[in-house]
Amino acid sequence: MKIMVLNPSSVKVENVIRDALYGCWCKGKRIGGAKTPPYPLLLLTTLLRQEGHDVTMLDAPAQHLTVLDLTKMMAGFQAVVVNSSVMTFCEDAEVLKMLKTGADSLKTVLMGAAPTFMPELCLKHEGIDIIVRREPEFVLRDLFNRLDFGDGRWREFLGIGYKNNGSFIVNDFYPFIENLDQLPFVDWSLLPKNADYFNPVIKRYPYVTDLTTRGCPGRCTFCMSPPFSGYKVRGRSAQNVLEGFRKFVREGYKEVYLRDEMFTALKARNSQILSTMIKEKMDLTWVCSAKIGTLTRNDMRLMRDAGCHYIKFGVESGDQGILDNIKKGITVDQIKQTFKWAHESGIETHAHIMIGNPG
Repeated sequence: MKIMVLNPSSVKVENVIRDALYGCWCKGKRIGGAKTPPYPLLLLTTLLRQEGHDVTMLDAPAQHLTVLDLTKMMAGFQAVVVNSSVMTFCEDAEVLKMLKTGADSLKTVLMGAAPTFMPELCLKHEGIDIIVRREPEFVLRDLFNRLDFGDGRWREFLGIGYKNNGSFIVNDFYPFIENLDQLPFVDWSLLPKNADYFNPVIKRYPYVTDLTTRGCPGRCTFCMSPPFSGYKVRGRSAQNVLEGFRKFVREGYKEVYLRDEMFTALKARNSQILSTMIKEKMDLTWVCSAKIGTLTRNDMRLMRDAGCHYIKFGVESGDQGILDNIKKGITVDQIKQTFKWAHESGIETHAHIMIGNPG
């Protein structure tokens, strides 16, 4: 099939920074300008190409493409896939409706948080033909492989939803991918050559993004990650991660931004990864996120020696009552200790803070 995997632009404003991991965005006159290459879309494109499909990946905000530009480019495409969040769904659905005018019989497929948690609402929109819930890779692989046959058996597949004679059919979830080593290494040559991915936390360019784990055991009241990716942390093997890092170096990349929520949870695996990076003197610096309470001073020193220069922590609040109310599972003392250790280790830090939590 001829498929477009799309990070869509906005129909209302030009200044949009869209996070490709969950599809959410910041937009307006005054935003930070931190962009990241769309790893999930590139992964999906790589996988579908390996299955023999003719796939194009477009990052419209980064390439400064308008919705009108996209509509003109749709001729000949049989399907378009968009990653959508609960905050972008309404506009994404309108974009998909407009894209349908640019190609006959175009199938519009919506994946991400919005269809995962609001499947019927998404299917009500005339711009949406098919939804994909939770992890999209194997669901879309199976879906597009079967759509080629034109026999309708794709409707039986797990992980999807669709319309049928005015009613909405939402199938059961597809099982989580237990062995993440089954996923391919991203083909970074697919990244648009004219796109700008400036990010203030990155020290060395060119850089890439990567994901080595999925899932989180946390019970934070505000977060969709555990129900989306599972309450168990699943990780790529140390050997697989290291081979991916070596590939980055061979291809000339200088830094990797790890987008995992729980990278630091797999201590035994990470010890093997970091020790090998140090032993091989791997010329690759990196940024990651971490949960408060999952790192010791020695962990951070090992991370620093292996090239880590920046850690993002989910702090959310400096008030213990609020932290308890949102079931964060950490203490203010742990926060203070963690940041002290990071600074002593020579690692820069970033604290994610939320405003408006109950307390």
